[in-house]
Amino acid sequence: MPIRVSDIRPIDLTGVHDDGMKSLTMLANSLGYHVVWRTGQPIKLYAADQTEIIIPTETSINANVFQSKLNQIITHYDAGSYEPTIELIDKIISNCKPNPDQQRLMRLHITGETAEEHRERVKQAKAGPAEHKRHPDPHLTQPIGDVLPKVEEPDVAPEIRPHMVHFGGSKKDNEQYFYKSLSVLDRIYPDGTIDYLCKFCYENGLPDYVVAAPSHIGTHYAQHRRRGEVPDTPANRGDTYRSDGSRVERRRAPASRRAAPVLPLVERRAEPLPPPPPPPPMTPVEGAAEMLQAIRALLDSGQSDEREQYIADLEANNAKLMNRIEKLESDLRALKDILGGIS
Repeated sequence: MPIRVSDIRPIDLTGVHDDGMKSLTMLANSLGYHVVWRTGQPIKLYAADQTEIIIPTETSINANVFQSKLNQIITHYDAGSYEPTIELIDKIISNCKPNPDQQRLMRLHITGETAEEHRERVKQAKAGPAEHKRHPDPHLTQPIGDVLPKVEEPDVAPEIRPHMVHFGGSKKDNEQYFYKSLSVLDRIYPDGTIDYLCKFCYENGLPDYVVAAPSHIGTHYAQHRRRGEVPDTPANRGDTYRSDGSRVERRRAPASRRAAPVLPLVERRAEPLPPPPPPPPMTPVEGAAEMLQAIRALLDSGQSDEREQYIADLEANNAKLMNRIEKLESDLRALKDILGGIS
């Protein structure tokens, strides 16, 4: 019978910078995985069936990588020996502080608890245990429960705020930059869970288009753009914000990077330009032949005549060889004719 795991198995994850990867490593360690890790290197998880799972530590990962690693851990842990509980997930979330999307995925894929069930569970936990019926005091004319007014906790509406898109900086350096999404809104519930709405549908009174991850809005929002209901996404993202919500002041670009002013176009001339004047005629220079001979003598160091004589000798020898070859070919043809006549 599997052991119900409700407590975290201690492990030092000081060097892991991503809260989601830290949560997955703590989950795997509590479910019997063998964890091997050296500072500055990825974490290696070994399941009972010898499956190896690599957990990155030096970078922030997106939702797809988180869900992929979570599915691997759930698939290969020893289900016959360990059974994770919602209490274990709550403790991991409280210890590692993963983002709301990662919290929802861990609850849903490990214990099957949906976001609505989680909100109801948190609401019941805040309300406390159910009140037991009290016996009426014989000295009172009516029971105490009828005398004291019953106070009900009002339902708090979820908060709607612009979705902030990360585009620069790093969490490791504690300096991240965001801009407001033109298509996505965050809907945050009092218990911290979050889902995402189409901004156009919400602001124009259409039925809410709700998704679990902001990236899922893209295909739906593209339909608004194709129908001409929203303009194309501008190249300028708008104001830039830090992770604490403060706006980053824009700096004026240096003069070397500013756009050059647009100059007015020059009107086209009606008549064509006159052709350029012809170049002046070249006159012979006196003593040009002697000057050329002197330059050649300097360049050749007096070897020009020897080289020309050497070339002439080569050409004469080449002519003699060609004549000899022709004579040999003629003698060979005559010899073939004689041999042919004898046979």
